[in-house]
Amino acid sequence: MLLLVVIFVVMTFIAIPITEVVVGASHLFGYSLNQILHNRKELDRFWSDLRIILPVQLLIYAFLLFVMVRLVRARARVEQGFFVNLRWRWPRDIWPGFLLGGTILAIAVQWISARLPVPPSLPIDQYFQTPTYAYLMAGFGILVAPFIEELFFRGFLYPALARPLGVAAAVILTSVPFTLMHGLQLSFAWAPMLMLLIVGVALGLVRARTKSLAPSVLVHIGYNTTIFAMIFIDTGGFKHLEKM
Repeated sequence: MLLLVVIFVVMTFIAIPITEVVVGASHLFGYSLNQILHNRKELDRFWSDLRIILPVQLLIYAFLLFVMVRLVRARARVEQGFFVNLRWRWPRDIWPGFLLGGTILAIAVQWISARLPVPPSLPIDQYFQTPTYAYLMAGFGILVAPFIEELFFRGFLYPALARPLGVAAAVILTSVPFTLMHGLQLSFAWAPMLMLLIVGVALGLVRARTKSLAPSVLVHIGYNTTIFAMIFIDTGGFKHLEKM
């Protein structure tokens, strides 16, 4: 787990300057390296541009997944596939129920959030500047983030903690870093952070109850899909993002 964290941090810090140099030097999307290096507003605009952020994050996630696969193959006691060793068991006929569970969880969280002092503006809002950005966020949030995040938190971290500390402690201790990982996007405001902690606990409980990773991925996908569907409906198909 420590190795994975170190790799993620190192890859992130390496990717930042490389991306700035490559994009700035090539004037991709109209950016200039000189402006990026000497203009704070331009730098902030650069790192809120999803056309840049998402490909970089995808590359980091892809490398992290590669390391996960290598680690499992190197340490597995049984010669089985990557997913088998991570307790990935597809719930067969009842898999739509887990997607529905994610939907119910999203609706419940949104209902509670509406009654809490959530700040009117959060850093994550900058990623919804245009319909294109909104679609990119939705695609990444539904198709990529649930899979990678569940692999890391409920696939690797949960069993590593559950064995020495027990299920209850593992569920909580996987939910805390899961919440903190999204902290910058939420300004570490207590109300949205609390809601995300509840989501993390729910995902951990699904993993613990089913003794399988696939159900928590399905719940996570159902949750994210519902959140983006709500935004899509509220903004008239991402056409009126100022309503967010």
